[in-house]
Amino acid sequence: MKNINIKGVSVQTWARTIVLVLALISQLCVILGKSSEAIDVDRWQ
Repeated sequence: MKNINIKGVSVQTWARTIVLVLALISQLCVILGKSSEAIDVDRWQ
């Protein structure tokens, strides 16, 4: 896999950021009362 390196940011950092954003979107959907079964981060933990 090609190493993504933008200003010293590692692939692991991008992966963590993506997971965090998905978790925030999932929680926002729950707060708004929408179904978030497509992105259910709580089930993974």
